[in-house]
Amino acid sequence: MRAVDSCEPEFRKAATDQKRFGPSKAIANAMMASGVDLADQVAVSAWIDDFNNRPFEDRDELLGPAIDPD
Repeated sequence: MRAVDSCEPEFRKAATDQKRFGPSKAIANAMMASGVDLADQVAVSAWIDDFNNRPFEDRDELLGPAIDPD
């Protein structure tokens, strides 16, 4: 337990660092921040539809810039 306890502060800091979030965690957190109940499939689908209709610049603010294939 001491070994786990000694890692806890660093783990918590890393787990809450938004720069380390993958797309799924970033989107789920944005949904929750918008008041979407993640168990409500209709609300989740509506949020995703809205997100997909946003300009790419707005999406990039949440997910980071898309990778340029060139």
